[in-house]
Amino acid sequence: MSDCQHTNINKQSISPTLEQLKQSLQESNGDTALYALNAGLVDQLLPRYKVVASLESEKYKWVNYQRYQSTLPALYQTSIDKPLIALIHGQGEILNGSQTSNAIGGDSFSALLDKALKSPQIKAVVIRLDTPGGSAFASEKIRQHILDLKSAGKKVVVSMASTSASGGYWIASATRSYCSFPSTLTGSIGIFGLFASADKALNKIGIYNDGVGTSPLSTITPARALDPKLADIMQIGIERGYQQFLTVVSEGRNMSLQQVDAIAQGRVWTGDDAKSLGLVDELGDLKQAISSAASLANLEDYNVQPIKVALSAKQQFLNEVLTNGVKMSPNGLSLNSSLIESFFDIKAQTSLLTRFNDPKGHYLYCPMCFINK
Repeated sequence: MSDCQHTNINKQSISPTLEQLKQSLQESNGDTALYALNAGLVDQLLPRYKVVASLESEKYKWVNYQRYQSTLPALYQTSIDKPLIALIHGQGEILNGSQTSNAIGGDSFSALLDKALKSPQIKAVVIRLDTPGGSAFASEKIRQHILDLKSAGKKVVVSMASTSASGGYWIASATRSYCSFPSTLTGSIGIFGLFASADKALNKIGIYNDGVGTSPLSTITPARALDPKLADIMQIGIERGYQQFLTVVSEGRNMSLQQVDAIAQGRVWTGDDAKSLGLVDELGDLKQAISSAASLANLEDYNVQPIKVALSAKQQFLNEVLTNGVKMSPNGLSLNSSLIESFFDIKAQTSLLTRFNDPKGHYLYCPMCFINK
C-alpha cells in the first residue's frame, strides 16, 4: 500500500460524468483505491491495522460511540420560562393511520401537530419533511391540522430535506413559509389511482374467478380484472383529486389555477427551480427554517422543543431484543450481500402494493424521488 499525499478535491471528484469516471479509472489502471486518492477523496492508502497502530502510537484513548454520545449536551434546550418552537420530523412514505418512525402516518403525525396546538407555550411549529408522498387521504388530514395551527395564531414553517414532493408538497402548501436545499426534489403536483389486480397471474397457474353479487360493486376483487366502467368511475375521482391539488397550491402560494397547472402535471423540480417558480419561499437548512419561524412569530428569546412519537412498551422491548440479537450474532457469520441487495430491491419495488393503504386508492406520490432511511 502507498502513503502518497492527497490532491485537492473538486466538483468532478464528487460527481464525475461517466466519461470522466471512465478516464480516471483508466489512468489508475482500474485501481479504485488509487482513483479515490487521485480524486482527493482520501488522504492516504493504508491497511486498517496501520491506521489503528498510528492512532495508538499517539496514545489516543479509545471510546465507543454510545459512550461518546452520552457526554454530548442536548441538541435543543427547553425552559419553562421561554416560548417554544416545536420541531416535528416526518420521514418516509405518507400512509393512512398510525405509523412508526419509518413512515408518516396520517393519524400519528396529526397527533403530534395536535400536541403543538394544545400547548400554550408553543408559538410556532417547524415541520422537517423528507418524503416522496403517499396517501392523498393522509396528506389532507395532516394539512387540515396545519390549518388548525394557523387558525390558532401559531406560525408554521416546513423545512424540506432531500425530498418533499407530491404528498409532501401538499402538506407544505398549507404553511406560510418554507425552506429547501438547492438540490431538494419537490413539486410533483399530481395524483394517480392504484388498483392491484392479479387475475392474469392467477390465470397462468390455472386459477380463475367467477360468481354473482348483489350489485356490480360487490364483485370487485383483485382476483378479477378491473371492469372498464369502474375504471372510468375511478378516473373521475382522480381528476377531481388533481383539481383539488391545484386549488390547495393555488390558495397556499397565492397563484392562479392556470399558473399552478403550468408547473404541475407531476413534474419534479429542484429547490432552485422551485424558488424561481414561486413554489418555495427560501433556500436554507433546518437552522434557517427555525430562525424563519421565530421571525414570523416575533420571538427573540426562545427554545426549540422536538415533539416525537412515543414508543409503546412493546416497541421498546422489541427494539431492545433486536439490538441485543445483533450484538450476539457470531463474528464469523457471513451474509451474501448481493442476495441481500436483491431482496431489498424487490421489497422497494413492491412497497406500493404492500404498504400503501389509502381508503380510496388515491396517491400523491413521486416514484422518481427516493429518500435514504
